[in-house]
Amino acid sequence: MTTIADIPVSNEVYVSVNTLSGLAVGTPLIITNKGTQWATLQEASSQPPANSLNGETICTLPELTATKVVISTVEVWAKATGKTPTTFSVQVRS
Repeated sequence: MTTIADIPVSNEVYVSVNTLSGLAVGTPLIITNKGTQWATLQEASSQPPANSLNGETICTLPELTATKVVISTVEVWAKATGKTPTTFSVQVRS
């Protein structure tokens, strides 16, 4: 399993997990939210609007999960939903 350097996730706009991690679209990913802020993951061919709350929540609460496996044919986007950015760990799922 290849681990990529941690990536910053903005709380202002959606950022491309693929671009920041340097991994091609279609690469199976294991994404872990290492921060304390909740975040939203979206799969889309273009950047979602900053106010969009569609997608899947990724957080560190026990009843939810901090880690998601994403196998997508389009780009994976992320945005922290709190007042501050967060940090993701990204790994290639083998």
